[in-house]
Amino acid sequence: LKGLSTGAAESGLHWRVFLDHSRRRPVERARLTLDLARRYAPDGVFAIGLAGEEKYPLAPFAGICDEAEEAGLHLIHHAGEDAGPASIREALEVGHSERIGHGIRILEDVALVAEVRERGIALEVCPSSNVTLGLVPSFEEHPLSRLIDAGLVVTLSTDVPSVTGTTLTDEFLRTREAFAYDDLALAGLARASVDASFAPAELKRSIHQEIDAWLSDRD
Repeated sequence: LKGLSTGAAESGLHWRVFLDHSRRRPVERARLTLDLARRYAPDGVFAIGLAGEEKYPLAPFAGICDEAEEAGLHLIHHAGEDAGPASIREALEVGHSERIGHGIRILEDVALVAEVRERGIALEVCPSSNVTLGLVPSFEEHPLSRLIDAGLVVTLSTDVPSVTGTTLTDEFLRTREAFAYDDLALAGLARASVDASFAPAELKRSIHQEIDAWLSDRD
């Protein structure tokens, strides 16, 4: 955390740390993650979440999620990537998830789509990762555009760049090519990321202004 603080001071970048815990690991280990998050919250840790294989239920970690929420930590869980919509509902109802990592199978449940759309819960969509892991046949066949067309809040993410070899810039470029998205559509994805973040309001305004400037320069 000290290194991140030093780097931010030198570069002008902004950062926060989100601690993930694998669903297949013991609940006791998740408690250690929660303890670390509580301890270092004043130094930049803002959230915890459950990731990993979705065949392992989130329910055993319900108490951890309750305590994290009570401690003022944000909660963000992976769900609806390999497992179906039920895992998304579990993440919301049991895990108090404020965003959903992946969530691409939400389209299989019309009622859940309506609920998530109404609540404005963002889906952290990672097309290259989904293709690399064999969950989607190709970038062009990824449900990203259908998620957006359904009125859901969609953000672009890299997931595991060390595995996929992708960067966030790559994801935007591939999205443009695969779905013939123009600058305005790409800006919309970037704005969704800003709005779905837990950054301070002033920082969000500043980033939106940068997006405005990028669009103006492209005219």
